[in-house]
Amino acid sequence: MLKVSECIDPDPVSVRRGAPLKEIIKVFREHRFHVLPVVEGERRVAGVITLDGITSVFQPRSSEITRLLQTMPFIDEAPSDELEMEYITPEMGILVVADEIMSPDFMSVSPGDSILKAYSVMKKNNTRLLLVTGPDGRLEGVLGLFDIIYTLFKKKGIIK
Repeated sequence: MLKVSECIDPDPVSVRRGAPLKEIIKVFREHRFHVLPVVEGERRVAGVITLDGITSVFQPRSSEITRLLQTMPFIDEAPSDELEMEYITPEMGILVVADEIMSPDFMSVSPGDSILKAYSVMKKNNTRLLLVTGPDGRLEGVLGLFDIIYTLFKKKGIIK
C-alpha cells in the first residue's frame, strides 16, 4: 500500500506567520496554490491561508455580519458582500501579515498514513488538499488529490 510520504514533495512551499501580504500574494501567483501553509519556529504548522483569507482584506466587515445586516428589515440599504477596492492601500502589502488572514483550522495526515486513508479524509471533509505533518506538528509536505492520482499512474507505469 502506498504511503503519503511517497506522494509528497519533501520541501513544501509555506510562509512564516509574520509574512507580509505582498509576499503571500507573490507565492500564490508563482505557485498557483489555493491553500498555503503558515509555519512558525521549526516549520510547525500554525494555520493555512486560503484565497478567501486573502479576499477578506477587501472586505472591511466579515461576510457573516454583512449577511446578518441584509436580513434586518429596518435597514434601508444593507452593505453588499462585494470586494471594496477603496479600502486597499499600498501600505497593506506590508502591514497585513499572515497571522491576520490565516485560519488555524486545517486538515492533516501523517507521512506514514496510507493514501487510501488520506483520500478518505479528503472525501469526508470535502477537500482536495491536506497538510502532511509529523508527530511534532512540523510541516512535512502538502498532499493534493492530483498528487495521489499522479503517484498511482506512475506506479502503474501509465506515466514515467
